[in-house]
Amino acid sequence: MVAPTHSNYFEENPGPREARLDDDSQFYRNDTQEYSADGDPLPGIEGFQIVGDPRPGSTLRACGFPTNGTTLCNFQWVRCHEDGTRYSIEGATMYDYVVTADDVGTLL
Repeated sequence: MVAPTHSNYFEENPGPREARLDDDSQFYRNDTQEYSADGDPLPGIEGFQIVGDPRPGSTLRACGFPTNGTTLCNFQWVRCHEDGTRYSIEGATMYDYVVTADDVGTLL
């Protein structure tokens, strides 16, 4: 139920965007730094990860370190199904999310 490795969907920045935290980890982190058109680093979250036990009733937490002037983070937990459909989880807009039975068999 954790996001898989995927390529960047923006044509101007192709290539891997995430890496496993370690060889045995089910969690991923972003290894790249984004820059504006004039070369200044953009605000972001360094070391972003989702931690917790992905089972119904358990809490997952999105965490990381704000960089380059980041002062506010907006969260929206999303449920992704095997057929590629994605649904925003209503009311799941905080950094903590309690996994439900509806999440079983999906990616969060």
